[in-house]
Amino acid sequence: TDVRALALAQDSVIAGDAVAGYNGDISTVIDNKGTIVGNQYAMTEPQVLPSVTVPADLAALPSSGTLTDGNVTASAKYTKIDLGNSAIVRIKGPVSLYVTGDIKLGNSAQIIIDGNTPNSSLTIYLGGDLVSQNGSSINNQTLDPHKLKLFGLDTCTSIGFKNSSAFYGAVYAPKAMVNFFNSAKFYGSVMADSFY
Repeated sequence: TDVRALALAQDSVIAGDAVAGYNGDISTVIDNKGTIVGNQYAMTEPQVLPSVTVPADLAALPSSGTLTDGNVTASAKYTKIDLGNSAIVRIKGPVSLYVTGDIKLGNSAQIIIDGNTPNSSLTIYLGGDLVSQNGSSINNQTLDPHKLKLFGLDTCTSIGFKNSSAFYGAVYAPKAMVNFFNSAKFYGSVMADSFY
């Protein structure tokens, strides 16, 4: 409901609806210098986003420490994911990851959901923040947003993607500020504290 809570810069596009909070005034909440293809309206009732709970079987796994590269073919728990410049982690098959700390992607680093391995998908439960550098991405080669789900726990307060990344997936992070910078593209859905 805040003034300019939804601000679209020139050349930005929302290929769907833009919704202000309960009793919000869309003329002050939505600052549109881009294009909104769908409708613009305010919610008719308040919405409270429930906190994320990590599935018990995933939370109970022993930590595998820090993930820095390689193939991941089974669900696992990590203290953090820390990919250096141009490092690659390839997801092969249906995988769920519980990351208790941060995900850091160096320049041109990628987490790839392998489009050639049948049923590849990735679900991440993130306890820390996601920081990506230029050219890095979570590269969903299936191009199916249903195959990538990123859940931010209450301790996840920031998720950021930089230049030229394309994200096909869903983000649910009720306490996080989600940022897409410059020419980053987003295909799917996002529910967060804020989205820039």
